[in-house]
Amino acid sequence: MARETCLPYGFQRGRTNDLSNVHERVKALYLTGQFSDLTIRFQGRKETIKAHRLILAMTSPVFEAKLFGHTAVGGELILTEDSPETFSWLMEYMYFDQTQFPSTNMALEVSYLACKYEMNVLKYVCSEYLKRVLSDTNYLMVYNAAVHLDNPDLINKCSKKMYETSGDVFSTQRITQLSRWALQHLLEQPFINIDEVVVFSAVLSWGRHQLGLRNTGCTPSELRREIEDFLPYLRFLTMSTDEFVENVVPTEIFSPEEICAILRNIKNVKGSPVPKACANTREKRNKMVKF
Repeated sequence: MARETCLPYGFQRGRTNDLSNVHERVKALYLTGQFSDLTIRFQGRKETIKAHRLILAMTSPVFEAKLFGHTAVGGELILTEDSPETFSWLMEYMYFDQTQFPSTNMALEVSYLACKYEMNVLKYVCSEYLKRVLSDTNYLMVYNAAVHLDNPDLINKCSKKMYETSGDVFSTQRITQLSRWALQHLLEQPFINIDEVVVFSAVLSWGRHQLGLRNTGCTPSELRREIEDFLPYLRFLTMSTDEFVENVVPTEIFSPEEICAILRNIKNVKGSPVPKACANTREKRNKMVKF
């Protein structure tokens, strides 16, 4: 990756002893790549970064294990998921305390690396920035990060946005922006004032979108597998029998036995166990919550 050309005075002249403090010396190590003992490569990209094992290990327990553990890598570390642009920002944070994000997207991407590499202070930095830039246009993407960061305060701020516009959240265009974990977290919440038929339709849209991204088929069985984890959070028992028959049965994601069992429970027939793929509650999603 390209780095700054304005080097500290000592490094310009080849003398590190001219640098006035530890911060300058460590920063210069990154800018020049001098004394590096590790080359970081990115799968499918040409960019490389010269790094120092000690700096990475001191900042992240994950890198400590990768670089000094029993299965430590050699002179090269190949990253298969991280982008060189985002990782470059992460390196600047490691070497000289960079905390200024050039964009919200960068903060979102860095937040995932902070979780991945167990960098707790950086997770806090990301969370505080995302709180400041949270808006009506980015709250779903921030919600993805908030759930990943497991930050209750940031989740709460995003939840307030969603509570104010719950119908919009479950539109096809919006719902597909959510990660799997964020969607599950959303379905667990009782405060969304919306009809369960709309929620079910949104989950179907999310599942079809995921299958489409992988260019796989969208048969009822494939769709069922894709949304399997969400079904226990869907409140089918709050639907009327007509709503269930008209909106759920035609999707063919449930077996005839499951359909019969759910319908019997909707009608309050005694002795009918609720299928595992169905929330065991009759409470609608209209709980009032103070944020």
